Amino acid sequence: MAFHQTFGTLDAADASGLRESVVRSWVERRHIVLSDQDRDAAGRGQTRLFTFETILQIAIAAELTRLGFASGHACRMARKFAHSGNPDRLPGRLFRDGKTLLVVRPGTDNAHVVRETDLADAFAVSGPDEAAVAIVDLNKIYRNTAARLRLPVEDVARL
Repeated sequence: MAFHQTFGTLDAADASGLRESVVRSWVERRHIVLSDQDRDAAGRGQTRLFTFETILQIAIAAELTRLGFASGHACRMARKFAHSGNPDRLPGRLFRDGKTLLVVRPGTDNAHVVRETDLADAFAVSGPDEAAVAIVDLNKIYRNTAARLRLPVEDVARL
């Protein structure tokens, strides 16, 4: 079951801690690729609408840029959580148990969404020259984003 409520660009900016102009720029530069459930502005002055999952992507990317990642790279890595899943986790959803983490390797497109208990596995797939990673607490971003959008976290967190 997907959560289909949509939100405007200002909501996305407020929820992610970015300026509205930055969110617009990321979409226009195709750093943020809109999903089928998002709605692009029909024309000048029209409202662009984002799903919760896409706003999560923006919020995660914002956190990665605060850590020094370039915006395009940050958005690609954030997409791995927001719009990709696996048998244990739907796209844009947390694992049912424990913390959900995004592990990103600087300078590569190597990122993994893992449970905190499986963090060692993320290091096992690294290359021989990769010694550093960024780890993002997706539970915290998820809850903060939902709260800023005034969504009942329990209703959307574990669908």
